[in-house]
Amino acid sequence: MAIRKITLAVIKIGLIAFVIMTVSGCSSLPKQVRNLAKSDIDFVIDVHAQEQLNMIEQLTRKLYTRNPKELNKAPQAMTVEQRIRMITGPRDGTGLPVLRFKELRYKQGVDAMNLGLDKHWQGDRVFAVVVGLTGMLKESYHNKAEFYILDSLDQQSLYNSARNVEVLSWKITHRFDLQGRQLLLTDYHGEDYSDHSFDRLFARMAMVQDMMADIVASKTDRGINTVVHGVAKAFLPVGI
Repeated sequence: MAIRKITLAVIKIGLIAFVIMTVSGCSSLPKQVRNLAKSDIDFVIDVHAQEQLNMIEQLTRKLYTRNPKELNKAPQAMTVEQRIRMITGPRDGTGLPVLRFKELRYKQGVDAMNLGLDKHWQGDRVFAVVVGLTGMLKESYHNKAEFYILDSLDQQSLYNSARNVEVLSWKITHRFDLQGRQLLLTDYHGEDYSDHSFDRLFARMAMVQDMMADIVASKTDRGINTVVHGVAKAFLPVGI
């Protein structure tokens, strides 16, 4: 009986090792098989990473609804859904598209966000900002959409990305064109109606990154160099 248990354990370990070695290069493996290589923490990371993608889609739709003229700046006629697919790729895959676009001068991450908020730039600001935000968040997750036992995230990059979400929210409301008009409209504050949904969405995105930073820091027993929330006005490094 003891020998049988040892044999079964060895087989299971071998199967998991095989999955780990092959899954990164073969995303077509059945999900049930891929899941054999996941720990509880991996499943938690998966859920949070997917939630960020859901919020990226929501943010993109909201920004185009609030700033419809930006969609007309695309190099060719496109719908909002087509723009979203360019950013997130097909949602049934384990990979994410490479976010390098000629219309954004091939800028990525923080550089793309800054381009979208440059008062002299004439391109699609929504696309630039969301591409940059998505790329920055991807960096904090090592550019992966699924996670396995041997994957190791960096708690500082996750924490810094949370602060960058807050910085982006602040920059959007404090960037104006040459005529003094806000470059991208988000929340609305009126006498009879107010919309704070953008603030809430950015806050949720930052909260997810903070939660992941805390989970990884606890798992790896490593500390986080913190800054006072709301003080940072410049983007912090991610993925270094």
